[in-house]
Amino acid sequence: MQRIVLLEPKSQALHIFSKASLPRLGSILLGTILRQQGYQVDVMVEGITPLREHVLERADLVGISTITTTASQSYSLADKVRSMGIPVVLGGPHVTWRADEAMEHADYVIRGEGELSFPALLKALTEPEPRLGQVPGLTWREKAGDIRHNAKAPPVDLDLLPRPDLRLLGMDTLPGMGPRRIVPMQTSRGCPFDCSFCTVHSTFGRRMRYRSIPRVMDDIATFDDPDVLVFFYDDNFTASRTRIKEMGQAMIRRGFRSKYSAQVRAEIGRDPELLDTMKRSGCVSLYIGLESVNEAALRQMGKRQHVSQMATDLLRIRETGMTIHGMFVLGFDEDTPETLQRTVDFACDCGITSVQFLVLVPLPGSRTFRELSQQDRIRTHDWNLYDAHHVVSSPRGITPAQLQNAQIHGHRRFYSLARMLRYSTRRADWVSAAIALYARGINRRWKKKNSAYLEGLAPLTTLSKQSLWDRAFDGTRFQDSNTTRATRASWG
Repeated sequence: MQRIVLLEPKSQALHIFSKASLPRLGSILLGTILRQQGYQVDVMVEGITPLREHVLERADLVGISTITTTASQSYSLADKVRSMGIPVVLGGPHVTWRADEAMEHADYVIRGEGELSFPALLKALTEPEPRLGQVPGLTWREKAGDIRHNAKAPPVDLDLLPRPDLRLLGMDTLPGMGPRRIVPMQTSRGCPFDCSFCTVHSTFGRRMRYRSIPRVMDDIATFDDPDVLVFFYDDNFTASRTRIKEMGQAMIRRGFRSKYSAQVRAEIGRDPELLDTMKRSGCVSLYIGLESVNEAALRQMGKRQHVSQMATDLLRIRETGMTIHGMFVLGFDEDTPETLQRTVDFACDCGITSVQFLVLVPLPGSRTFRELSQQDRIRTHDWNLYDAHHVVSSPRGITPAQLQNAQIHGHRRFYSLARMLRYSTRRADWVSAAIALYARGINRRWKKKNSAYLEGLAPLTTLSKQSLWDRAFDGTRFQDSNTTRATRASWG
């Protein structure tokens, strides 16, 4: 049991970041750990590296990392590998919550964090009588055929983990959508919040765990290059503002030349010291989950933020020169055609550089999944459609067709030709103009690829594009918000 192959299938979803095939860090980190323990490891991330069958054929064991949108591909690949007589281990967020389903395609399933569990499984399999019941987080099948679920592994200390070695992919950095090459990093796990549609807190816990600042500095120093963009995978990078201020000051003292990007909450706009430190330490862009301008929907999802403050927060962030990618979730029970229109209006007026309008997805492990399952309102378990661009459940205040067309129209309107011209002429922002052009193309390709799916969302899909929007919405624009008028004026 020495030759291990770790695979990460590529999602078939089309979206604004389809061109930048960033791997999740799990397989690379696990491969780094196993290499340090003396195993021969090959890591293949589909979309970045090809799946090499001659390598698979020589493997003693294959591990496949799975999220919900790649579950179908993962299962097909697992079936193929097992037909070659090679045992398969499935891991990742999806199978953590669908372990019995995954066991139809795998010999073993690792639930939760795998850095302790996967090496423990490999060690157990080398024993004359494998003591599988002692492997934390393992789902396995007894000789009698019964499926057992061991207790999960304890939370791992992030300082005990090595820096994921991207050389396992045959490269030191990854190509990006802009002029810089990308290095993915993670400095924390967990989230103190409890958004209903999210699985971070259920998978990693609500108690934050951090990699120490000296270890983070050592990680960044390896890639100190003005042509490198470090993308922090932390689900809530600024969960501890004090820590990020300390980290930013350490980066300034070290004089790092690389830039970075991170996922944050809009409320950091109320902390001028934090914004200044992040900007001076090299932060150039932020990814912010804005979700909605419908207060009732925000309460339903458990998002502790207020629309009245949101536009002001974004304005203060933009004043630093950092760009913003905004993410909105459409399709909560409290949503109506009017609130969806207001959300699209807000996104177009608040000055963010790029946007994703995401359809609410009931991901296994989330509170949304449990509630909608109990209410029999999940329309399909075709995991290929769980990419936040297809309607897979039935909201109460709108029809599935209205929801889908709100998402399509939102992207079409945000990435309009007029906005591209504004980027390229009035603001001389050619990178943003290029992103908008690319996003327009992706939107058109998505509709063409999903024409049969859209036809199935009767009855609205039988109408023309313009009448479809008019039928779903009343055609009026959201005009009654002082903050929206202020951000519209600041946008110029």
